[in-house]
Amino acid sequence: MIEVAAIVSAVVRHWDDLVVILVLLMFNSTVGCLQEHEAADAVEALRGELALRALARRDEEWHDVDATSLVAGDVLAGLSQASAVPDGKLTQGDRRERPL
Repeated sequence: MIEVAAIVSAVVRHWDDLVVILVLLMFNSTVGCLQEHEAADAVEALRGELALRALARRDEEWHDVDATSLVAGDVLAGLSQASAVPDGKLTQGDRRERPL
């Protein structure tokens, strides 16, 4: 919408207004780019904190498995409500078991 104001200012030859509007547009685009860059960095930091491996009990034995291979029925060691699992779902609540 502010672009329309810049065009109108140019058409009616209000050069002072046009300069102010263009400066605001440049400032706005710079701030937007910086925020997008910071958001991308935050997403990368969150990805780095995801659990890539999990300790799961299958066939009555504990196995260190890739987190993407977890299936319904796997019992995980040290799982808390804040833990990340591939599809974000837990089966039958928060089951906490520890390997012997």
